[in-house]
Amino acid sequence: MLFIEHILSLIAPHMCVGCQKEGAVICKDCIQKLPSPPLVCIFCGSNNVHQNLCAACVVKTGMDSVLVFTMYEGLAQKLLRASKFERASVGLTQIAEMVATLPAPEGVITYLPTANQRVRQRGHDHARRIARDVSRLKRKPILSLILRTNNERQAGASALTRTMHMQNAFRITETKNLKDQHVIVIDDVITTGASMTAAAKLLKQVGAAKVHGMAFAWTPPKKDPEIH
Repeated sequence: MLFIEHILSLIAPHMCVGCQKEGAVICKDCIQKLPSPPLVCIFCGSNNVHQNLCAACVVKTGMDSVLVFTMYEGLAQKLLRASKFERASVGLTQIAEMVATLPAPEGVITYLPTANQRVRQRGHDHARRIARDVSRLKRKPILSLILRTNNERQAGASALTRTMHMQNAFRITETKNLKDQHVIVIDDVITTGASMTAAAKLLKQVGAAKVHGMAFAWTPPKKDPEIH
């Protein structure tokens, strides 16, 4: 938590997005109400999975595992909206604390960077902040390995549009020390998986042995599961 946010939280405490109790962006009781995701493939919805991925999607996406804390609905949506857009960015620390309860594999932590235009608008990169706190809580090293090269907005876009946006959307900033490395990519929400897929393929192209995804929330696939 940034020092100024700590001071503000003492002067003007946040109200829980669920029950309106004073003290946190989401209280402990409401965190307990967040539903766990079903044991299906994050990308296509298949029931035949290992670490939330089916064998076909491991090949298609370049991901080796994906872990998510909850579903992107109800309280989770309210929490992310407040944390990203409503001057309650301390909620990102709470999100990181939830992500850090997941059994992360070995590896260095990185994140999917927010488009520069959105960083300027919000005053922070929410994915970086979540990853930084997960790194601290998990006691794992963190590196800024991925650079965003476009400002395309993903929210509300279809699966096909998201996939097109992600073509050449990233580049890898560090290649020397990635050979045979395991990398954990952090994001806030996985929707179609287009961003994770693009990043995973690039990381493996430069030598990463394994790429794992970790996110706070997941939106189940719609009727076009073949599009990643």
